[in-house]
Amino acid sequence: MTSLANPPTVIVLASGRGERFVAAGGSGSKLRAPLAGKPVLERTLDAVRASGLPWHVEDAGHPGMGDSIAAAVRATSGASGWLI
Repeated sequence: MTSLANPPTVIVLASGRGERFVAAGGSGSKLRAPLAGKPVLERTLDAVRASGLPWHVEDAGHPGMGDSIAAAVRATSGASGWLI
């Protein structure tokens, strides 16, 4: 595996209202929904940490996904790129 001098930053979007999740039959927050014994957000963060890449959680409650992505990119403007 090649080491990157300035790796991309992983952006974890965690500010949605979960409307599609509820519409599909889920209840509560999809980020707190259990996945193999842990909440989805915890599983996601475990994977992000294990990647060794820099990361940022965007959970400010923006009105839309585009707004969340834009805020996260602004917050990590020194990144060489982003993985969302």
